[in-house]
Amino acid sequence: MIGEETVGEPIGQPTVIQIVSDDRHIVELYFTAPNGEEFLADRSVYTHVQR
Repeated sequence: MIGEETVGEPIGQPTVIQIVSDDRHIVELYFTAPNGEEFLADRSVYTHVQR
């Protein structure tokens, strides 16, 4: 993960939004480490539920 070496420094945070269907969206947030490696930091899945 991002560590103490990045405190106070900007880091890349690419975001990927996938619209799978009208009822399902996926949002993924990636962090870019100082060595340039990207890793998945968060994934949110939004699902519309019929009432």
